Amino acid sequence: MELDLQELFQTYIVEAEECLASLEEELVKLEQRPDDAALLDEIFRLAHTFKGNSSSLGFQSLGQFSHEVEGLLDSLRKGQKQPDGELISLLLRAVDVMNRWLPTLKTGVERPMTGDQLDVHAMLLRAGKTTSTASATPAASETARDTADNGASSPSTAKRTMRVEARRMDVLLNLVGEISIAAQRARRHVELIPEALRRDALDTAEDQDRLLRELYDNLMRARMVAVGPMFRRHLRTVRDMARANGKQVNLILEGEDTEVDMTVVEALSDPLVHMIRNAIDHGIELPETRIAAGKNATGTITLRAYHDRGEIVVQITDDGAGVQRDKIRERAERAGLQPETLSDRELLDLIFQPGFTTADAVTDMSGRGVGMDVVRRNIERVRGQIFIETTEGQGTAVLIRLPLTLAVIPGFGVGVGGESFVIPMSAVEECLEQAPPETTQATGVLYVRGDAVPYVRLRHFFGFKQRAESREVVVVVVHQQKRAGLVVDEIHGEAQTVIKPLGPLLRSMPGITGTAVMGSGAVAMVLDAGAMFKELEKNEAGAA
Repeated sequence: MELDLQELFQTYIVEAEECLASLEEELVKLEQRPDDAALLDEIFRLAHTFKGNSSSLGFQSLGQFSHEVEGLLDSLRKGQKQPDGELISLLLRAVDVMNRWLPTLKTGVERPMTGDQLDVHAMLLRAGKTTSTASATPAASETARDTADNGASSPSTAKRTMRVEARRMDVLLNLVGEISIAAQRARRHVELIPEALRRDALDTAEDQDRLLRELYDNLMRARMVAVGPMFRRHLRTVRDMARANGKQVNLILEGEDTEVDMTVVEALSDPLVHMIRNAIDHGIELPETRIAAGKNATGTITLRAYHDRGEIVVQITDDGAGVQRDKIRERAERAGLQPETLSDRELLDLIFQPGFTTADAVTDMSGRGVGMDVVRRNIERVRGQIFIETTEGQGTAVLIRLPLTLAVIPGFGVGVGGESFVIPMSAVEECLEQAPPETTQATGVLYVRGDAVPYVRLRHFFGFKQRAESREVVVVVVHQQKRAGLVVDEIHGEAQTVIKPLGPLLRSMPGITGTAVMGSGAVAMVLDAGAMFKELEKNEAGAA
């Protein structure tokens, strides 16, 4: 019985968190659309559901708190109050309090209200004093009508869903990868069977391959989630930051139905917060400045997601002042750099350097030189890339490119010094049969159709002592719009690769981002193209 209660409380918390997330989103919309009666009704229903679920499990203090929220919302529905900025801020603060309340209820034991809970509860009571003393709960007939309108669906058309822990999905994907590897090894053995007996065995192996592909495809689809909920989470962020800075900002969301692996959504969360903070603090101007420049007093930030060439692209654009290149040059000179020798792309890339900032003063949001370097580091950690495009006076666009999944990638297998490596296919541009002559140096420059391309000889990079037994090959890779060559001993070809995390002994090894088990049963290391480029840049800087 105790186990059943624990599961019940956990289910309640998950559903309550989703309810509060929706409530927060709708409250932000209400501030922009105060006359939207349907939106206000939806907000009231969310608060009513939250209160009912909390009270039904015996959480009386939380039920009492949420009852005051519901009563305040009811006064808005009856026209006794108007949803101005101050009232919306109070309701949003109440949502924050309830969000922090939920984790304390995991055991089913509720403590009396303290601290913020008491303070905000008192504020809700004061705000509701001028409202009617009638019950905040709608009449039974109204509630029944709402339920019929919004909760009913025929069994034939309803979409059946269920919650599954992310950990279990990871275990399933890992098992599918192991089964696939075992199947490849079995097929290799089948091919050694005498011709007269091989046909039936090959037919069975092909059926097995087909079923495995279907299993893999369905599992990957089950791991895919829309980016919409993550995007909508930032409606509150933009609203609060804009008010704190005396600015007016609208957030526009596009491509909310775009689906990616759940691990990619997690990887995008923190970088998006940094990007939005920068857009508000550095990009969007004060209303009077925008009006003087002939712009609308309200700035616009657009979050857009779409698929492109097997990757997800997330674009954050603003119509603000743009990046001031003169300030970047000034800061670069102070840091001892020579900005006049840099291309425009290289100049903008300085924004991602640790400690680099264009802010004139330290504020709560920026000016400490922390943020953009963390963004790039987090993006590259998950095999992504980030680019900036900007026009002074018109705005800035930041593009983030990420793989659709971090668990399985199309990989390009290569061999170096008798070991197997995998290069993500998204980074591979082409292969060249003619490798540069071997020297004692790990790096150098080769020419590809007249263009100078730096290269790194992986055998030297990883410290393999023996020389190549056959003619080496160059794999040209692309990262952050730059090209480089990776000199390898042999090419194994393309294959789907299940990525596994690095063990403790390999975590400090440069140039490696993960491991994978190949069809032969051998363990291969997944190369980090970004780390290779950094190594080349270090060598170039040392040579200069």
